[in-house]
Amino acid sequence: MHLLRSLAVLSTATMAGVAMAGPVDDSAPLACKATQTHDCLPGKACKALDAATSPIEGNKDYHFIIDFKNMSARSIYRESALPITNANKTEDRLVVQGIDKSVAWSAVIKRSNGAFTLTVADRDGAYILFGECAAKASDKKAKS
Repeated sequence: MHLLRSLAVLSTATMAGVAMAGPVDDSAPLACKATQTHDCLPGKACKALDAATSPIEGNKDYHFIIDFKNMSARSIYRESALPITNANKTEDRLVVQGIDKSVAWSAVIKRSNGAFTLTVADRDGAYILFGECAAKASDKKAKS
């Protein structure tokens, strides 16, 4: 469950609302921010997590990046990238999935506004995240 917790901690830094993004697609990396996170264990009701219970301090512009070109997802709280093993798009959704050791994750992103649902699960439990994604701003600095 340690790996699962390290993946899900990406979402608990802040639960402050973010403005809904505009349309998104898979042509550029998406920066995603969780606004709600739930910790779910077998036989127990899911527990909402919030900034007061988070081990992470400070407000972040985003919690993870989904990079379709490089087929990876990267959390700001994790050094190594998670591989995307499956990526599909429908008329109104982007769907990405991955596996890392004993953890499986899946995200569904609404193309019209970037709203997402992400699950991270292992045999001990799951995290369910809700939030928004937007096209990631370029890391390159403008030349004068």
